[in-house]
Amino acid sequence: DLIKQLPKPNQDTMQVLFRHLKRVVENGEKNRMTYQSVAIVFGPTLLKPEKETGNIAVHTVYQNQIVELI
Repeated sequence: DLIKQLPKPNQDTMQVLFRHLKRVVENGEKNRMTYQSVAIVFGPTLLKPEKETGNIAVHTVYQNQIVELI
């Protein structure tokens, strides 16, 4: 499991962040934040590639899908 390979502090931070984002989505009727909205906002930050390539649009689509899945 890829997440288990992260250092413990990173795992803990991810757990807290994703718990918070889950609460944000659960209150989507009030704040209009869906899974897709959260993915669009956080995908590029959480899954930024080490090297930027010319194909940013493709990376963005994959990032959003991964964050939605998480």
